[in-house]
Amino acid sequence: MKYQTLIVIHILVLFKRTEGKVYDIYGGYTEPVVLVHGGAGSIPQSQECEKHTGMKAAVREGWSTLTSTWNVLEAAISAVKVMEDDAAFNAGRGSKLTILGTVEMDAAVMSGSAMNAGGVACVTGLKHPIEAARTVMTNSSHVLLVGEGATKFAIKRGAETADDDWLITERSRELLEEYLRTHNISHLEREELWSWECLGQQSGPGTVGAVVIDNMGNLAAATSTGGITGKLPGRVGDSPSVGHGVFADNKSAAVSCTGTGETFMKAGVARRIAYNVEAGLVAQEAAEEALDYMKTRVGGDGGVIVIDKYGEIGIHWNSEQMAWAYGKGGLLHYGINRGEDFVERL
Repeated sequence: MKYQTLIVIHILVLFKRTEGKVYDIYGGYTEPVVLVHGGAGSIPQSQECEKHTGMKAAVREGWSTLTSTWNVLEAAISAVKVMEDDAAFNAGRGSKLTILGTVEMDAAVMSGSAMNAGGVACVTGLKHPIEAARTVMTNSSHVLLVGEGATKFAIKRGAETADDDWLITERSRELLEEYLRTHNISHLEREELWSWECLGQQSGPGTVGAVVIDNMGNLAAATSTGGITGKLPGRVGDSPSVGHGVFADNKSAAVSCTGTGETFMKAGVARRIAYNVEAGLVAQEAAEEALDYMKTRVGGDGGVIVIDKYGEIGIHWNSEQMAWAYGKGGLLHYGINRGEDFVERL
């Protein structure tokens, strides 16, 4: 009777601590989740369908990888690769162009079990920057490589290459042309652009990302981006930077960010969300607090996706829209506009 009483008390304490969420007797989490985003900002209605389609495909690929390998990092990477291949998103194919009309891509991955991480910035000619980021994590002692060195390192270790005909889409060209016309600099030669007085003042959102948790509470995060239209060559945003645009720790949360990279970096948004979870907030509360803090202190728009160590989901943005989708419990949820939660079978 004494031992039965102790068991009942222990179960009640666990129930209280987890607010009724169910764990198996070994501490494993019962609900794996694959959660992705396809960028935040202003998304034209004409592009919503292709965003939905791409994100659903990413979630399903991530889920298939997760349930066949039970490797959360592999699942996150596989989901991001689907979006890097899809011109509907600003990562890999469809990346936005620098002011000189070139592609420079950033990406990062992080595993929550041992907090291993890898990132690349300003890489060119790679089909999947997210794979290059994984290569840095698994094949070097570094966390972040940039530019030509990052590109060569990835290629030497088997990264798949892609030329500009594949990476640059008509839409990304049109966005740059519109940007140049709007600022009345279409007539300037490439070298003259370096003397433009507003060079380096560009801003804007556009990223893809994934966060994953398995049935044992292992977390992983991945983020990839083509940056912002008209950016200065060599510009690096938050996406490849641990604690800013990506973060994962089994003791707190997995986070992927999208939005005005410079303000996410100043506010340390991804790491702040994890600190919030460590302080007792659930994923949604942690996300809301971090974006409110960023907006109040340094401004900036964007959004975040979060899975905390309990498997709770956080999806929040302060921009006009954010594309998101997740798979959990046999169902696939997705949306772009506030209040949306479309559901279908996973």
